[in-house]
Amino acid sequence: MTISARLPSAQEARLLEMSTSAPVFVKESLDCSGHIPIKFGENVLCAPRISFRFDFKEISSAEQSLAGKSRSGKAQPSKSKSSISSKV
Repeated sequence: MTISARLPSAQEARLLEMSTSAPVFVKESLDCSGHIPIKFGENVLCAPRISFRFDFKEISSAEQSLAGKSRSGKAQPSKSKSSISSKV
């Protein structure tokens, strides 16, 4: 997963109901099966409405428990205007 910051496009700003001069975070993720990419996702998040908290002990523990298991699930629709998503 990567997270970067940039200014939104006009369409992103309209969908997020924000100014084009306010920054957005862009979160990109890539799911693989072995070494084969199977899903790419991009979320555009309105930066002033978002905060991140990373607990690396929890991340490490979760990765260990998922080792060898398939990761499947469906994205849940967001009811807020804090983010927009696209999957390819």
